Amino acid sequence: MKTLVLRITAVSLLCCPVFAAEVVSYVNYIRQFQMPADVTWDASDTVAVSGTKLSALAINPGGARFELWTMKSSSVTGLTGYLLESSYLGTYIPVATVVVRSEDATSAIPWTRADRPFQVDVTLSGLLNGATDPEPSKSVKFFRHVQSYGVAGNGLGIDRTQATLLSQSSITTNGTQTLSYLVTSIPGANRTKIRGEERFSIFSLAVLTTALSPPGFVRSIR
Repeated sequence: MKTLVLRITAVSLLCCPVFAAEVVSYVNYIRQFQMPADVTWDASDTVAVSGTKLSALAINPGGARFELWTMKSSSVTGLTGYLLESSYLGTYIPVATVVVRSEDATSAIPWTRADRPFQVDVTLSGLLNGATDPEPSKSVKFFRHVQSYGVAGNGLGIDRTQATLLSQSSITTNGTQTLSYLVTSIPGANRTKIRGEERFSIFSLAVLTTALSPPGFVRSIR
């Protein structure tokens, strides 16, 4: 059993009241999910803007997911929760990053025209290869999804569970590999009118059912 010292940085959301009489405040807190039992524990004390604190529960071999939330209290709209950050920790959990590079390097979210090439850098660390190492520590799954926004869509409110799975593969070695694509695979006859996104995700094996990379790195096409 392990006890985690969790370093957190809370981000307070800025408020622009619609009505002058609205009173708004924010409270940050940590939610812990124990795996694989999925026991949930909310920290009883609130979280400061920055600092450290012990995890509420010991970390089991299956690992645990920690979520940093802020709760908005409004005199007009009531209580609204916002997820700020999420991290998964465990004994045999590899670490993965997915970075999309396009010819447009000026935006925080990579954009590209539907008829131009782009690259995806996939980096793995922490993978094991010993004969006695558990399977979730030796391999991860790499998924590529694609989804159209429609003729005039902008992606707002889109149901990403309806995305099409284009490909999936296993990664068993540490390091970085670069995948190059000539054009996006978002469906559409007129390439100049295509609106949609491709999502590249890395997941551990189904035994753990926990996302390594942030749920769905999205590359949108305008």
